[in-house]
Amino acid sequence: MDNSNDRYALVLLLYKGNKSVLDKYRIGKLEKKYPDNKSYQDAIIKELISRGLIEYKNSEIKQVENGTWEYIHPDLPKFNQTTQQGETALKSGLFPSESAQKSIDKRYRNIQLIGIAIAALGGLITILSFLYKWIFRQ
Repeated sequence: MDNSNDRYALVLLLYKGNKSVLDKYRIGKLEKKYPDNKSYQDAIIKELISRGLIEYKNSEIKQVENGTWEYIHPDLPKFNQTTQQGETALKSGLFPSESAQKSIDKRYRNIQLIGIAIAALGGLITILSFLYKWIFRQ
């Protein structure tokens, strides 16, 4: 699984309770970038549940008199929801975006190449100026 931090952030945002406009924007951006995230989503949810960043709501069970188990709230829907720790992890940058880092590195590399080209152009002008003076001085 490539860019796991982006995928973790996407799952946390998908299961967040009250999504802001910025959260919806980030979800749209990440879903466009990772359209195959559904295939990894179950494994990511299990990992996030083990870390305590997502919890499975209304899944509490109790043992009845005959020894079987049943849900305490059988009529309520069961769903995943991002916990307060998960929302804090999103805000604090616990999962830094790898794709953003790649784009920053690419931009830095392009700026370096532009700087090298400008320096080479300046050196070439200096050499041509020297040769011009040397040839036509005689």
